[in-house]
Amino acid sequence: MKAFFGRRRWAQVFVGLSALLVFGACSKTEEKKGAGNGSGEMEARHLRVEYNALADQYNSAVKDSYSVSQATRESGAYLFELDQALNELAERIEILDHKFTEYVNGLETLDAQLRKKTDKEYGDALNAVTDSRSKCFDIVSSLEASLIKTLASLHENAANAYAKPEEVREKLEAQRKGFSARGNTLSGMRRLILNSVQEVLTRYGLVLHERKEKGLIQHLPSVVTQASEKEIELDVKEQKIGALNSASSAVVSDTQGQTKLLNGKDEVLNYAETHGFDIEAAYDALEIAKSSGSIVGFAENSAQLGNAIQNMIAHVKNTMNQNNGDLELVFALDYSGSMSDDIQSVIANLAEITKALEAVHKSGRTVKLGIISFGEPKREKVELELTSNFVSVQTALARLFDEYHLKQHSTDPGEASYHGLQIALEGISWSSQNKTILLITDEPAHELRVSDFENSAIVRNVNQKLKSSVTGVVIYPIVVTQ
Repeated sequence: MKAFFGRRRWAQVFVGLSALLVFGACSKTEEKKGAGNGSGEMEARHLRVEYNALADQYNSAVKDSYSVSQATRESGAYLFELDQALNELAERIEILDHKFTEYVNGLETLDAQLRKKTDKEYGDALNAVTDSRSKCFDIVSSLEASLIKTLASLHENAANAYAKPEEVREKLEAQRKGFSARGNTLSGMRRLILNSVQEVLTRYGLVLHERKEKGLIQHLPSVVTQASEKEIELDVKEQKIGALNSASSAVVSDTQGQTKLLNGKDEVLNYAETHGFDIEAAYDALEIAKSSGSIVGFAENSAQLGNAIQNMIAHVKNTMNQNNGDLELVFALDYSGSMSDDIQSVIANLAEITKALEAVHKSGRTVKLGIISFGEPKREKVELELTSNFVSVQTALARLFDEYHLKQHSTDPGEASYHGLQIALEGISWSSQNKTILLITDEPAHELRVSDFENSAIVRNVNQKLKSSVTGVVIYPIVVTQ
């Protein structure tokens, strides 16, 4: 395969960046010219080195992994599109640099008509750059989804691989490692695009705030404040879910994705009872959601689980629009004997689940996913630390399923969900403003059914952490049928 895309074209992005990142580009006085002289060139050089390393990593991973021909053809088409999109981004950044200079000069003039003109032109150029960034994200996400779907196909064709001869298992592991390496490169590319544009906007903001403090401009126009906001775009369905009162509310979807909102404890429990869910599991889910300010999801079968997860993510995105923070989301999976179909459903739907997170990327935020498993007390485990490599999430899920018949574990009554929540709260390296756990189970909480000293202490510890503003983790329970 050819290089990831044309390095000469991508270098043009950084030619624009080197001019953008120097404060003196839009300055008039010698003092302003010296404010950041040379810093932009150093930043651009660093980003060029990082890009070259990423391109080499991707090509090496393609060469070393057992690629599927269809996925390779799709990747080639997407890479060509990404080459064009990055070239367009470079051109628009150069235009933005020019318009920003005019914009700052216009702010310092007494001519109201000129200020209005430069304000609009800078706003248009700024929107063009963020649109190009979103276009690049779309293509990277398509590349990522292609890898995830191919991995799901490999998983489907290699069911029970760990019961097969050693060489089959080794080949499967080699494939998965190769795809994970490519996924890691793509997450790096997304981060590179995000950071390069964000760095430019941050430095522009510093220039404008400096001028405001010196009294050269009276106020920061709306175009500047809007650029610093990271609002996530929501469709009508997502807005509807976001309007749910988090106290005793739930959302359900059928196999066609049609959603129904349930308000109030009685309506939620009645739905659970009439649709074959464990009523105690539904009750526990309501209590957990209430304590962490979330809602409950239901999935009547493994096919509906993907929709249920996307519904929870829709509520998360609404909440995220109250801040500018990144997202960390952990799957807490019941690893007991009745959950194999549900684990397989997450594998099959991961591409669609990650697609639901595209709007978060486009808002200029990062997304990381992780996995923990639970079932029997003291066997809960962090299966995957938080990562922005979604392909490695698919690999970890597939490995969990492969080993399921050997390593699944459970207890009675219920499953040790609070043990799982405790290790998620304490064993995951949380760092973002939006910390979320998707708790997926078909059983009630064992700790609430067996009230010994240890279980009571764990429940108390989890509830205290959920109430703590320092922890700030929100749990979204999803109840599935047995």
